Amino acid sequence: MASETPKYGYLGSLVKKLREQFGSDVIGKKMTQKAFMAGLRDEGYGHLNTGAGASEFEQGGTLPRDPKKFLDAASEVLRADPEEARMLVLSLGMDVLKDAYDGEDGVNQFFADMHKIGGPEGFRKRYASLTGQSQE
Repeated sequence: MASETPKYGYLGSLVKKLREQFGSDVIGKKMTQKAFMAGLRDEGYGHLNTGAGASEFEQGGTLPRDPKKFLDAASEVLRADPEEARMLVLSLGMDVLKDAYDGEDGVNQFFADMHKIGGPEGFRKRYASLTGQSQE
């Protein structure tokens, strides 16, 4: 995967940065992937359980199987402050959009389209008018 552009690039690299930063700040050395994975398991997230899987994730090759559980567990293990936790969520969202819209250009178009229809509120109104139901 070293020569390829990663399919997902935001969440894994942010987790790696926070993992290394956490270790440096708290224990004086980088938190290892192994320690991070053990922490995830302790928090009830056991899907990222091999070094190869963790490396692939950090390099942007995969996304978590259970995103909500992963975000909760990773935030706890990394002792993420509210801004870091918010950035983990946004990073996951960007990776999903990047995949769904075939890259960064598609993500940019998504945000432009959302702006054109009035953001999330405009989306909810249009969704309700198209389907006859709201998503609140």
